Amino acid sequence: MRSLVLVFILGVPSLSLRAAWRLRPLAAVQLPLNDESQGFPTLASPNVPLDTVKNLRDLASVRNANIQPHRLVRMGYPSHATAADMETLRGDLRLKTLIDLRSDKELFMDEKVDCAPYYEDFESFRRCRVTQQWFRFCMEEVPEQSSSSDKEALGKKAVRKAAKKIKSKMVKRGAKPVPVADPTQEPATHPQRLMISVMDENTYKMGVLTRLRKRHKAAFMGLLLGGIFSKRMYGRARELVLEYVNQGGLPLLNDLLLTSSGKELAMILKIAADKSRHPIGLYCTAGKDRTGLIVMLMLAAIGVDDESLLNDYVLSDSAYKDLNDNKAMVGALEQQNLDAETFLRAPRYVMESTLQHIREEYGSVNNYLDSIGFDAGWRAKLKDALTSH
Repeated sequence: MRSLVLVFILGVPSLSLRAAWRLRPLAAVQLPLNDESQGFPTLASPNVPLDTVKNLRDLASVRNANIQPHRLVRMGYPSHATAADMETLRGDLRLKTLIDLRSDKELFMDEKVDCAPYYEDFESFRRCRVTQQWFRFCMEEVPEQSSSSDKEALGKKAVRKAAKKIKSKMVKRGAKPVPVADPTQEPATHPQRLMISVMDENTYKMGVLTRLRKRHKAAFMGLLLGGIFSKRMYGRARELVLEYVNQGGLPLLNDLLLTSSGKELAMILKIAADKSRHPIGLYCTAGKDRTGLIVMLMLAAIGVDDESLLNDYVLSDSAYKDLNDNKAMVGALEQQNLDAETFLRAPRYVMESTLQHIREEYGSVNNYLDSIGFDAGWRAKLKDALTSH
C-alpha cells in the first residue's frame, strides 16, 4: 500500500507552482520597484539606536495615536543585549512584561534564550501552541549552553526536530516542564516574560494546504504524511511550501497569521489592554513582521488612521541592514530559504495589502477583531490602557 501511495505522489506531473497552485490574491496592489516608489515617510526615525537589539521604538511615536510614553515598546529580541543596551531596557524603559512571539524552533536556535542576563529580571512562562498548556520556564534549571558552532554541527535534522525536543532541551537533564495555570488571567504583580508562539513551520504547511486546488490537496497531504517515513518526501513538501510562500511574499505570511492564529492574537491584545502589565516589550526576531502585524491591529483597534499606522510600519524597513543575514527569521521561517529583498524589507504595500485583504474578507479591522474575541469592550479597554494619563 505504501508503495502505491509513493508512486501516486511522486508521479504527480511536475508543474510550475504558478500554474498548478492557486495563490489567493490578497490585494491588487502593484509591488514597488525601489525605495523612491514606496512612499516612505520623510520624518526622522524614532527608532532607539541600541548595540544589538534591533528596531526598538515606543508606540508613543506613532502620529495621531495619542499613546502615552512607556506603555508599549516594539523591538527585536533582546537575548544578546549588551550592558549599554540593558541600561536602556532596565533604566529608561523598565519593561514589566515581555511578549516573545517566536516559535519553538527559534527559541532553540537562540543560544541565550535561557541564560541572557536581561531575562534574569523576569519570571518566564512558555505556552505550547499545540496543547495550549502553559509551562514555567526556569532559568536556573537549564544546562550549560551549547555554542553556535555546536548547533551548526547538529545539522538541519536536529533543528527540524527542535519543536518536539524543546521541552527537554530547555530544562535540566531529567527534569520535566512544570505545567502552570494561565499567567495572563491574573494581574501582573512582578515582571514576566510570556512566550506565545504565533506561527511555526507546521502552521505554514497547513495554511498552504487549505489554499491548494482540490486536485492537488491529496498529493500534498500525501507528501506531508509520507514525510514521516521519507526524508525525500519531507524535503519535497517543505520545498513546495517555501516556493508558495516566496510567491505570496509578506502579504501571504500576514494572511496565514490572521487566519491561523486568532486565539493567540486575541490573547496578546488582551495582555496589552491590562494596565498592570505596562510597560510592555513586544518582539519576534527583528520586531518587523509578526510584531508589525500585531502593532497594526492594536493601532487600528484604538482608531488610528491608516496613514499613521502605515508610516509606523515602514520604519522597520531597515531592521535587517544586512539582507544576507542567514540567521534572520522571517515569520518563523529561516531567511536563507526566502528571497531576502522581498522578506527582509518592510515596504508600504505589504501592510496596504493586508488592510485591504482584511476589509475584503471581514468588512473592517474591527469585524476581524470581533471574530477572534477582541470585541468593542476590549478595544475600549485597550485604548484606555494605552492613551489615558
